Amino acid sequence: MKKGRSKTAKQYDYYGSARNDMLAHIPESTKTVLEIGCGRGEFSRAIQQKCSAEVWGVELFAEAAEQARLTLHKVFVGPIEQQLNNLPDRYFDCICMNDVIEHLLNPWQVLSALKTKLKPNGIIVASIPNIRHYKNLHNLLIGADWLYTDAGILDRTHLRFFTHKSMQRLFEESGYTINKIQGVKKSRKFKLKFLNFISGGKFWDIAYLHFAVIATPAKVTAFAAN
Repeated sequence: MKKGRSKTAKQYDYYGSARNDMLAHIPESTKTVLEIGCGRGEFSRAIQQKCSAEVWGVELFAEAAEQARLTLHKVFVGPIEQQLNNLPDRYFDCICMNDVIEHLLNPWQVLSALKTKLKPNGIIVASIPNIRHYKNLHNLLIGADWLYTDAGILDRTHLRFFTHKSMQRLFEESGYTINKIQGVKKSRKFKLKFLNFISGGKFWDIAYLHFAVIATPAKVTAFAAN
């Protein structure tokens, strides 16, 4: 941990972030929301203010969950894998997962199970760190290092790592159709623009720290037998 940065400060960052950069992806018509990894409930409160929605939360850490309970309608404490049976089927217009998927041992299994919790036209909104972010590539290719840290893309609690391409594959393999995938927190460095220009656009994705993925359960088409 960096000098002068206490554990309490890190917890504040992790569990108190409002993630306003993701709020635009929540439709104003949303009335029932589940936030997985709700922390102290800052993002859920922003959703309530935007949509007047009923918001439920799932949070791994009890101390953060107690704070979230002050404003959220219901909060379950524990891993999402253990809380799935406590969640009603076909209930949520939107399920939010901001910086959660990379912490899951089997995100394919969790995403597949969450389909049953969404209403027929419900959506998943997820923020996922981009392992191809230019700083990480620089540390790997130039610094020859893969250093785990207290926070960030190489947070030592991350179990999975994704690129723009593998994020799409994750959702498709889990039975979803991607409505939109959009870069978040883009770097404006001239060097990145120049690299992207001379490479014919091959490195467009390295400027983004995260990607926002908005997806719906894939529709199953039944074909009549001949």
